[in-house]
Amino acid sequence: MFRKKFATAMLIALAWAIPACDSGGSQPSIVLISIDTLRADHVSAYGYSRPTPNIDALAETGVLFEEAHTVAPWTLPAHMTMMTGRFPSTHGVDNDGFALDDSIPTLAETLTGRGYRAAGFVAHHYLAATYGFDRGFDDGYVYRQYLNDPRMPGAAVRGDSVIAAASDYLERSKDDERPYFLFVHLFDAHWTFSAPPPFAGRYSDGYDGPMDGTLGRMMPAIASKRPMQPADLQQLVDRYDEEVAFVDDLVGRLVAKIRSLPGGKRTVIVLTADHGEEFEDHGSLGHSVTLYREQTHVPLIIADPAIGRKGLRVPSPVRSVDLAATVGRIAGLPDDDPFLAQGEGQALQVHLEAGAEPPRLPLVIETTRYGHPRAAVIVGTSKAIAAMDYDFMGIQQTSDGPRQHAAASWRRRLELYDVAQDPLEQRPLKIDPQDAAVVFLNDWQERTWQGLQLAVRPSAGWRIRLSFPPGSTWFDEAWMEDGTRTLRLTINDDRLELGGFPPGRTYRIGLPMFIDSEEPILILEGLAGRAVLLAGGEQFSLEPGQTQRLDLSRADLCADAPPAALADGQVRIRTRPRPPQAEATIDTEAEKLLRSLGYVGR
Repeated sequence: MFRKKFATAMLIALAWAIPACDSGGSQPSIVLISIDTLRADHVSAYGYSRPTPNIDALAETGVLFEEAHTVAPWTLPAHMTMMTGRFPSTHGVDNDGFALDDSIPTLAETLTGRGYRAAGFVAHHYLAATYGFDRGFDDGYVYRQYLNDPRMPGAAVRGDSVIAAASDYLERSKDDERPYFLFVHLFDAHWTFSAPPPFAGRYSDGYDGPMDGTLGRMMPAIASKRPMQPADLQQLVDRYDEEVAFVDDLVGRLVAKIRSLPGGKRTVIVLTADHGEEFEDHGSLGHSVTLYREQTHVPLIIADPAIGRKGLRVPSPVRSVDLAATVGRIAGLPDDDPFLAQGEGQALQVHLEAGAEPPRLPLVIETTRYGHPRAAVIVGTSKAIAAMDYDFMGIQQTSDGPRQHAAASWRRRLELYDVAQDPLEQRPLKIDPQDAAVVFLNDWQERTWQGLQLAVRPSAGWRIRLSFPPGSTWFDEAWMEDGTRTLRLTINDDRLELGGFPPGRTYRIGLPMFIDSEEPILILEGLAGRAVLLAGGEQFSLEPGQTQRLDLSRADLCADAPPAALADGQVRIRTRPRPPQAEATIDTEAEKLLRSLGYVGR
């Protein structure tokens, strides 16, 4: 068995290293296709019963990664990771209001700097130039918003228009001898689930009920947490699969166009998804909030004609943060290229090196969507998912105008799964603090929190009040975590009172605020009991009735190494700035669009 695996690895590695015979140059053109909301287990190449023949055909000409996982379960941060090779907590585009900072290079910029031309065709606001996605696409970056309202079929803007625009670009530029990088984004597998003919009714025909695939029909089930009627849920899945069939057809059209062009037979095509979709696998619908497999497991296929053997399958877990480095290596970037050197991904070619044991890096998935930062980690066969306390804030139209309300809520403790024995993550295990995934999750969260953080080990009866700089800006919700639970905290009039915690354990208080005011002074007031404040290299005693003023801009407060354990009655205060980022401006029309799709902003 070892000799067979070694020989296979040797053949793959040699094949990926040898250019195709019709090369005509050393750099192949590269196409990256991202299918929004496509879970891997609804692709027949990954074992699904309903066919996706064009995606399967692509897999048969290259390498399929069986266990690819996104770094974020929603569109914006997941795609920015594809374009930067950095985790969301590093590139900083983890919510609506943030755009990529100019200091962070993109894949398109890097490739155009190496002689490529680049063009992009995308179908959703979350890939618009507003966030920095257009950088480096010197041959054009075209965003046309996907629209699919069953009540107005004549107004639909679907993926066929994206494919037509991309195909037109390829035709117009076919005489340009420079290699190209083409990015194509298809949104059709996202709700609303209402495919066009001839795909409409392929699986959903014969149903007589209310489910029409719109968010409005899904929302009552999301809000109530009551299981849908089986026929309604099946109708939703059927409609989703019809959209997947439509997208598969679009992929076939684009691949055929690429292969028909001069040099097309050596063009590398990469197909993946930004995230999956839940259909009550864990009690809800949709994506972006939870971090279970149905939302994180995505297809990843690399069809490189330079690979001599076809239809290869790689079982090792891989990450979407590895994609940019992989494309960079295909394009011929050297190991010391700054884009590769500064990125956080690992080129997937390493999984195909002859004789090497495939690396098993921890898989990390992050989200800050609609609440406090949370993450999941897979290490080996263990998966740990951070606790969460989350409300989906909906908009209710009243006689007094629109009103925000909690349309759905999630309250979950730290969870641990054996993904070898329980791949669908349905049977949580008893938490083992020494489990590798739990340890790595705790370490990851310690290394990636941002803003202001207090670690508190209270004595009995201890209470303090925090007064933040006036007009402080918060980029996420405040939270408290005790090792197994996370609870949201409410800031009133720039004040927060802490107390009532059972002694004998350490609590983390996350205060995700920008520390950039002219006078970033935190005032701490003792209310009951005695506290010892640890701030940088200093130590203060805080008795009832006493106050301490702390300048949060002090360099010695900035977190670096993991902190030492606390003694009873101690409070450690640390800061960590947000990564460099720009501001994304969302105008009224864009906000209206996002709300119509169920996105209500931060």
